Amino acid sequence: MIIDFRVESPKGPPREHKLSPEQVRGELEAAGYRQTLTHDFLPDQYFLVFQRG
Repeated sequence: MIIDFRVESPKGPPREHKLSPEQVRGELEAAGYRQTLTHDFLPDQYFLVFQRG
């Protein structure tokens, strides 16, 4: 499970320290995980769920 600030959100760390959901997905897929769920109920964060394999 990954919950992180959206790149476009004014909240959270500086923009240059934020990762997009696509960047996170690419990193985790390269490590052998697959995304199973995406939730969008948080206004300033994205919420991604991954499983091994």
